[in-house]
Amino acid sequence: MGFLHAVFFVIIPSIGACTVLSLRLGQELPKACRRTGRSIGMGYNYLKILLKHITPRSSHGVELVRKMRQTGQQAFAFSNEVKWNLLETGPMVKNILPGITEDPFDKFGLKPVEKKIQPKGDLNSILLSVLEERQRIITSKSDRAKEEETLNKL
Repeated sequence: MGFLHAVFFVIIPSIGACTVLSLRLGQELPKACRRTGRSIGMGYNYLKILLKHITPRSSHGVELVRKMRQTGQQAFAFSNEVKWNLLETGPMVKNILPGITEDPFDKFGLKPVEKKIQPKGDLNSILLSVLEERQRIITSKSDRAKEEETLNKL
């Protein structure tokens, strides 16, 4: 129904109206065709020029994006290194200074990593350990996302 409606009520009347208008032009029809052709041709030329000026001439933008990604990866690696160093030095500080009652590393919000349990040889224990590790990763990612949201709100 939609296609037939478009053909009979939109396309055919449009073609008929264009034909009637072009026949009414009479001697002016060649001039009108030339002007229409020129405007279409100039529109095409303008489009080519616009695309030529919009496209990058070098890989400068790609290089900037690559450097930003590399910098982000380096910052992430550095923050992980600092975190692990703080987690490793925490027990040493407690042993060296036994008079400290409050843990100074609690302010950093670091949680010690749980020791992994080596799975036994049977398949069930291996699958259970994989599922536990997966759940631990999911919860740690969601915790990190929540922390980032709260930091971004501040």
